[in-house]
Amino acid sequence: HYICTFVDKPTLMINGKEYTHAQCCIKALEIDSDTPETWSCLADTLANTVGNVKDTVTVSGKVYTKAECYIKAVECDSYNGEAWYKLSVHGFWDIDSTSVSVDGNLYTERECVAKCLEVCDNNRDAWVRVTDLMQANETVTIDGEDFTRQQCTIKILELNDEDTLSWRDLADSMQDGDTVIVDDVQYTREKCYKRADGIDDDYDYGDEEDED
Repeated sequence: HYICTFVDKPTLMINGKEYTHAQCCIKALEIDSDTPETWSCLADTLANTVGNVKDTVTVSGKVYTKAECYIKAVECDSYNGEAWYKLSVHGFWDIDSTSVSVDGNLYTERECVAKCLEVCDNNRDAWVRVTDLMQANETVTIDGEDFTRQQCTIKILELNDEDTLSWRDLADSMQDGDTVIVDDVQYTREKCYKRADGIDDDYDYGDEEDED
C-alpha cells in the first residue's frame, strides 16, 4: 500500500525511491481507483499548488485537473461532504463553466456546497461558503428544505456565536422591528449590532451607523 499521508515532509522514501505526496496518491489510485479519500487527497495537492491553479496530474494514462479529482471523489462516494465542499471552493478555478457534471448531473458552486451540507449540516465553513454565494433575495435548497441567506447566516451563528461579521451581516439583513431567533434567543436588529460590537470593539464598520 502506498502512503497518502505526509507529516511535515515534502517527499517520502519507499523501497529506496523518493515519492511526492501526489505521486503516492497516484500510485494508490493505480492500484484501486475507487477510493474517494485518495482522489480527494490528490486534488488537495493540486489545490495547494502555489502559482498555477491549472496544474494537472496523470493517473493510469489519463490527465485530471483538481476539479476532476474532486469530482471522482464524490462520484466514488456521494456522501463525501468534505469533497463536495472542496469542489465548490477549489474546483471552479480551472474550468470555464458555472457548473460541473457529477454522474451526469450538473451542479453549480452553490449546489456543491448544498450537497456538502446535506451530509454534514454542522460544517460552519460550508454555511459561510453558501452564504457568500447567495444574494439577499435568493434561497438555497438543502436536503429538500429552502433556506434564505438570512437563515444561512443564523446557522453560522448557531455554530459559532462569536462571529462578528456574521452578526453584522444578520443585522444588515433585518429591518427595524424585525426579530430573529438564534439558539433559542430572540434578537432585534439593534441587539444583533450590539452583539457584533460587543464581540469585537475594534471592528471597523466604516461610516455606517446603527439605526435607532
